Amino acid sequence: MSEQPPPSPTPHASPPSFASAASRDRFEALVAEADAVSVDGWDFSWLDGRATEQRPSWGYARAMADRLAGARAALDIQTGGGEVLAAAPVLPPVTVATESWPPNIARATARLHPLGAVVVADADEPPLPFGDGAFDLVVSRHPVTIWWEEIARVLAPGGTYFSQQVGPASVFELVEYFLGPQPPEVRRARDPEDARAAAEAATSSARSRPRCAAPATPRTPAPPPRPPGWTSSACGPSGCAPSSSTSGRSSTSSAR
Repeated sequence: MSEQPPPSPTPHASPPSFASAASRDRFEALVAEADAVSVDGWDFSWLDGRATEQRPSWGYARAMADRLAGARAALDIQTGGGEVLAAAPVLPPVTVATESWPPNIARATARLHPLGAVVVADADEPPLPFGDGAFDLVVSRHPVTIWWEEIARVLAPGGTYFSQQVGPASVFELVEYFLGPQPPEVRRARDPEDARAAAEAATSSARSRPRCAAPATPRTPAPPPRPPGWTSSACGPSGCAPSSSTSGRSSTSSAR
């Protein structure tokens, strides 16, 4: 997932109060420590032993690795620093990752190139810089934006989109602390049913649209080669549908 440095919002809640000067100094020291830590990639080791979170039982990284082991060409969208992709024991013969934030591009390149994966700098706006049907597997963990029609376009017939997504109203108390009360449509954002509808609409659009061999605007590096015998075609009738939601996150597994 792409990580962008957050803006400096103005809190809408009252500033924290402290029981003593010592408490205030401790708070300010913790804030300064957090502010000094690099946010490149997904390295949160500085929180080891200091923070906990509830994890779903199924484990995205493990499930993703199982799918990568059987793929011929895979794309990881918004790879961040490449940490999750690099943890897979086996990568497909053609493995590509996209990322938009320059610090993460450098980190992902250093981590993934030795494993045979190519990192492509991409602005996270359509079109994806790959030809139609280039991949039989597309994965993405916690994507910030999802361009469903582009995912449908770059997937080969019978391909799969597999993603773990942040669920609706995740840490919403914190969001509203910084941004103030939010309207219902913001609270509903990232709802699994909305994702299902968008994925199915993209599938229908891909079926009705002629497919071309490359995006309209060529980019470098060149897209990965397709395995022998591959052909371009539209999404299959099964479409793309989120399958489950656990602990505020939805696991999306979509087959074409």
